[in-house]
Amino acid sequence: MKKHLIKIAVVSTLLLLIGVNIALFLNIIDGEKAMAGYRSTTVKALEDLVSRENENIRLQKAISEYNEKIKDLREVLSKLEQESKLRIAADEENMQGEGRELDRWFVAIRKLKNFITYHPQYAIPEFKYLTAKDWLAVTESGSMQSEANCRAALAELRQTATLAASSIFGQAVKDFTNANNGNLPTKLGDITKYLPPDFDPDILERYETNESGNTDREVWKDGQWIITEAGPPIDNIWNSQVWVSNTGEVHYKGVGMGVKNGAWTVDSVQSAISDYVKTNGSEPTSFDQINKYIDTKTNKWADKNRNKIDEIFLSLMKKEY
Repeated sequence: MKKHLIKIAVVSTLLLLIGVNIALFLNIIDGEKAMAGYRSTTVKALEDLVSRENENIRLQKAISEYNEKIKDLREVLSKLEQESKLRIAADEENMQGEGRELDRWFVAIRKLKNFITYHPQYAIPEFKYLTAKDWLAVTESGSMQSEANCRAALAELRQTATLAASSIFGQAVKDFTNANNGNLPTKLGDITKYLPPDFDPDILERYETNESGNTDREVWKDGQWIITEAGPPIDNIWNSQVWVSNTGEVHYKGVGMGVKNGAWTVDSVQSAISDYVKTNGSEPTSFDQINKYIDTKTNKWADKNRNKIDEIFLSLMKKEY
């Protein structure tokens, strides 16, 4: 009986020890699982930390790059702002300069038209054909400072206006030929009914049949120059001349061409006046005072055309007109 109890006690103890060992083993397994979980969590946490650090480094680099770009952009904007201010200042100056230029230009036109008011003998009815561009062209230099400037400018306008009228004559010549079986006109009267209705009678009166059929320097080989301006030159210094042929062609002698009108001498006389002023400190009162400053060609012409050279000199010196 006693032995039996001892066996039972031994078995119970063994079972208890086995149970304890099993519990310990299970605890160890659970601990290892927990440690494995902790290690996994730690690794993931470390990986996340490394990832965040890398992201922070990338963001810091990006921020640094953006800061550099912003700095560059600010420099560019600052440069553009400075350039813009300079351009605005330059534009304002240019606008002011252009405004002054336009003012000067309009003043020149007003002076020229004012000159016509007091000297209508230098105007012609063909001025009706002139455009604003024509007026601007002759006053572009803005040097309407003397009577000579105005007379020369008006001569250019007369040339432009008479060329416009001559083109109308030329078309009338062609219309006559077409209406008369190819026959050519021989005189101004042949073409008058082919002129447009608005061709003023006072314009027509300024032209005549050119009896010689010649121009100032040549004979038309295949026809005749049948129309030219009538009467004496409007200005015996600054003047032009036009001719219209029986085929409708137009020929002209421009202002200053040839020695007959003397306009080519104006620059030479003006230069001599300037040289005289530089040397003597005062303006000359007669052409004789500037003789030695005149080129040989002009002086030779002046000896034969004393009246014209005196007129050129006085016209250049006359500032009030």
